Amino acid sequence: MSKPSKKSSAPKIKLDFSKKNIEILKKKYLTTLNKAIGGAILGVSLITMMSLKACEPRKGSILYGICDAFLQQQVSFPETIKYQTIEQYQRATRLYYSTMGTFGEQRLDMIECTFVLDEANNLSMDGIIFNHVRPITKEKPISGKGRLFQVRKEVIDHFNMSGSIPAIIAGEPDLTLPDTGEDLLKNIYAED
Repeated sequence: MSKPSKKSSAPKIKLDFSKKNIEILKKKYLTTLNKAIGGAILGVSLITMMSLKACEPRKGSILYGICDAFLQQQVSFPETIKYQTIEQYQRATRLYYSTMGTFGEQRLDMIECTFVLDEANNLSMDGIIFNHVRPITKEKPISGKGRLFQVRKEVIDHFNMSGSIPAIIAGEPDLTLPDTGEDLLKNIYAED
């Protein structure tokens, strides 16, 4: 017996290599290739930009810069300020910091600066709170707030009217937030 002939069920493709068809194929595959290359370049660029942005130090707002400048005016040795925690809000900044005193003692303190926009749409300081009595604070703590002391109004008004805030903004202060993520246990055991 003879073997039955196998017929393929797939349709035969007729290849036409005429000049017109080659131009159509070139156009189709080149645009696809261009899209793939463009997508790859875009993806690599995006990843590069994100990784560069992630390597930049965190920046604070100008409110942080103004509050930091005010604090440095109030501390005896501003070069010894080490920030522990920085909290930034829409209209306020709270800085927890340690500083060295006159006799070498370490002290943990807090300052909170609140800001408003005046009628001329200029930034001005509204209130300043310290967690201990200073020469510029009121003698009695704020009622209902524990051991928080408000800076006297005339000190804040003098700071606002002296042109300090526009000068600080014009001076473009370094708004890089300090790294507060150091190992806190390291400081505890450092004296052993």
